[in-house]
Amino acid sequence: MIIASVMTRNPLYVRPEMTVTEVRELMDKEKIGKLPVLDKHDNLVGIITKKDLVKAGPSAETTLDMYEISYLLSKIKVEKVMEKNVVSVQETEVVEEAARIMADKGVGCLPVMKDNLLVGIITESDLFRVFVDMFGTRHQGVRITFSLDEKPGQLARVSSEFAEIGGNIVSLVTFDGDNMSKRRCTCKVCGISADQVKEIFSKLQIDIEDIAPVSDDSPLRVMNFQERLERLCWAMGNYKQTAPAQRMTDFVRRKLSYDLPRSSYAPGLISSPLHFWLPKFVSTRLQRGFEQFGRMSRGFLTSEATMIGVETRTSSPVRIVRDGETLQHVTVQGLFPCGEGAGYAGGIVSAAVDGERCAVAAKEYLS
Repeated sequence: MIIASVMTRNPLYVRPEMTVTEVRELMDKEKIGKLPVLDKHDNLVGIITKKDLVKAGPSAETTLDMYEISYLLSKIKVEKVMEKNVVSVQETEVVEEAARIMADKGVGCLPVMKDNLLVGIITESDLFRVFVDMFGTRHQGVRITFSLDEKPGQLARVSSEFAEIGGNIVSLVTFDGDNMSKRRCTCKVCGISADQVKEIFSKLQIDIEDIAPVSDDSPLRVMNFQERLERLCWAMGNYKQTAPAQRMTDFVRRKLSYDLPRSSYAPGLISSPLHFWLPKFVSTRLQRGFEQFGRMSRGFLTSEATMIGVETRTSSPVRIVRDGETLQHVTVQGLFPCGEGAGYAGGIVSAAVDGERCAVAAKEYLS
């Protein structure tokens, strides 16, 4: 896959003689955080980001009022604050090369050139879309992660077994294993069940690292959905205990956070576009809710608030049945199922109330 197939074409750009104020207004209007800078001959001469704009302004300890700050920023030109040593890529290069450069250079976007002409821009969001497609996230099926010996023919054994019983691989990604002799693979296969997949791997004597059936008609579809979110969160945290996070205002505006406030979370945070990889029905409702509550309660919607994803451990999806009058288990006398774990509460307060009810019932039972 080449960069031209995933980049944003005909990107907005600014001129070196524009002011910081003009650029800030353009970024806010278009909800973008990075802009290439072209001279009057349309040559790429720099790139400017919101981080550059922040650096151009006075420090937080300034004694200037807002009008003085606005006047100051209106006099600063783009050419004074832009990054001049621009790293770019050609549109014919492969996507993974763009990802490597962005990771090595610590940048969030790359101007895309056709010879010396700017034809597009590739950002972290573009790469995340590729990531989602590579893993077949939008397809139904069974998702499996496993390790194979690093030698020819191993993957062919697996795919042949899938094909023999009508399975079709819709996505396949391989990456380095824990040692040089192994190759980790994640694939999604449709047309067969999770049990059939397990039988195949048992027959081939290949250990399954994890398996997640993805089916809308599964009675455990909500738990499967929860597990998919957790695995995606794990991937977004670089497969470590670091947690993906985003400033609340950036989440609402659908843009990546360039930096994050300090957090008490010891393993650390990593900037991630939660608005992009969370399911749309989740992110959209959160965005609307934050905006509405921000209008009702001034100061709620702020860039100093950090969203850290995802917390999915919740109330029990099943319920231990108990008698409605005695609150005892329907078959085990003297057992009082209660609280979230038994499926009778949805939070701290309701669990406490239910626990109190069961305590009273237990006391009556013992008296």
